[in-house]
Amino acid sequence: MRFFNSVYFYLYFPVIILLLVPQSAPAQTVWQYREELKNDIQFWENIFTRFGINQEVFHDAENLQIVYKVMTFDSTVSKENREKEVEKTKKQIGKALRNLAKNHRAHRELSPYQKYLLRLFGDSVSVKELRDAAKRVRSQQGMRENFYAGIKRSVVYLDYMKQLFKAEGLPEELVYLPHIESSFNPVARSHAGAAGLWQFMRSTGRRYLKINRIVDQRYDPFISSQAAVKVLKNNYRKLGDWGLALTAYNFGLAGMKRAAKKYGANYLKVRQSFSHRRFQFASRNFYPEFLAVVKIMQNIQHYFPDITLDEVPRVIRCQTLKRVNLKRLLRQLPVDGAEVKKLNRGYRRRVWNGWQWLPAGYWINLPAGCDLAAIEKLPLKIPAGNLQNVVIQPVTGKAAAFIPAGKNFSDRALSPSANAGQLNRQMNSLRPGVIEGIPLPNLLLRAKDTGMLVGNFSQQISLDSLKSELEQKLTIRGNRIVVVGKETLGHYADWLQVSIRELQRLNRLGRRRTIYQGQKIVLSFRKVSRGEFYRRRLQFHLDVLKSILRENYLAYFIEYKVNSGESVWQIAQNRFNVAAEIIQYFNFDLNINKLRPGDILKIPVFKANQSLEETL
Repeated sequence: MRFFNSVYFYLYFPVIILLLVPQSAPAQTVWQYREELKNDIQFWENIFTRFGINQEVFHDAENLQIVYKVMTFDSTVSKENREKEVEKTKKQIGKALRNLAKNHRAHRELSPYQKYLLRLFGDSVSVKELRDAAKRVRSQQGMRENFYAGIKRSVVYLDYMKQLFKAEGLPEELVYLPHIESSFNPVARSHAGAAGLWQFMRSTGRRYLKINRIVDQRYDPFISSQAAVKVLKNNYRKLGDWGLALTAYNFGLAGMKRAAKKYGANYLKVRQSFSHRRFQFASRNFYPEFLAVVKIMQNIQHYFPDITLDEVPRVIRCQTLKRVNLKRLLRQLPVDGAEVKKLNRGYRRRVWNGWQWLPAGYWINLPAGCDLAAIEKLPLKIPAGNLQNVVIQPVTGKAAAFIPAGKNFSDRALSPSANAGQLNRQMNSLRPGVIEGIPLPNLLLRAKDTGMLVGNFSQQISLDSLKSELEQKLTIRGNRIVVVGKETLGHYADWLQVSIRELQRLNRLGRRRTIYQGQKIVLSFRKVSRGEFYRRRLQFHLDVLKSILRENYLAYFIEYKVNSGESVWQIAQNRFNVAAEIIQYFNFDLNINKLRPGDILKIPVFKANQSLEETL
């Protein structure tokens, strides 16, 4: 085994660090505690930008300013041998610290390395401090190459993510969090089972994403970013401190809420005082790591002057009109199958192998520039929003169009029978205006040949107009309730202060945690009263509604007439691409799980959401 041990590196390490570290970028008030954490931030800054994957930095686990040694390994050294050498070195440093504790008080002659250690701690260091430090020796692998690769990959997603976070009123710098989580690798998977760009565990992912036998949206960089927004926004709303909110992303919200309740909503106090078997080095340093990443990303050219960024791929987003075998579909698509898989990372292997069919209403991303005429012959549709800016579909025998605002078009009209290619060519001959007497807002209206779509743009839906219906819907009868929206057993357990297992036993669910809208659930009120449970449940749904009806996203609705055989899921996903859970809030007068032909569903539309994407 060959490796380079920097014998005298420790003599000059403090000087080198000072030379390598640039001046800090201007602090932003939203990111607190930068001054108090400057030594920790500096440590991570160097891990990300100065030390490579073949280097190990040996340091104190609590005071990151204390660096004992940097060891560089040959790239041919096996992982097993490297780990052995790292453990051996940690023991040697621990032994040196214990010997120093004996020798420097006895005024014995110190070795060069012991003198270096003494300079790190200062002449006034006590025997106990040195012995305690001997137990805290830790090593950290350098990450320069990984961070470099992450920056190259990140350009594909950052523009979208910044717009998304800005629209939600969140600090733009949060988009850099995947540098810590996955190095912006959308297929990253940890030993613990966390997956995707944002490293969601399955349990957390199920609360915000679709994870089933067909798709795992944790691997979809764009949809998982929407989930990350919800998690981070909820963390900050509950904790009120970005240091705690980001730590909760790593450690868990429930744990951080307990810590904040005990020590106050102050990250530094919690970091210093909170003790928990899982609140270890990674969780304590998650926020300083993030601050280091922000500093680097604000001055990339300084740290990586020769970096070349990946190209941002343009895509056409299609929707399946009926269930398809994706393996067979790939053979018919006018594009390389490997490229299609790269743009649709969320789908399971069984789907790509053709063992599981893709249901109607699912989305497929295709590379821009492929033959639209060939796509039109397949069971796919290309809605407005990507390359096509105009869509015409028959609605009760008449044409309805979506024309985005801000375009300069002439007065020529489109033929209702125009295909995608013709639409693309005729784009520049349209202008925003009025069709059949209905003003066209900056919204997308879509329908198929069947069914009825009635525009209603005059009624604004307010929280007050929905609250009374919600209160009625949440009424408790005996010990039973009906599942509403995105409620889970975890929610009930939290509101009732009981275990999920107890609810599973009460409802004979076995180990199954999944419940569905309209399902009747038996509850236990032995710890929390019915009134308190009702208050917590109502507040949860009011918070959801407030997020839907926030000031900058004024909501309107369109009315849809249900056809024979249609379910709320089919209508929500296949026709309007909006979450079924949202539809329930606007249709408490209907049993949306048992729709009948002729029922009128109110479909919410959001002004700033042109593609009617899910907003919860």
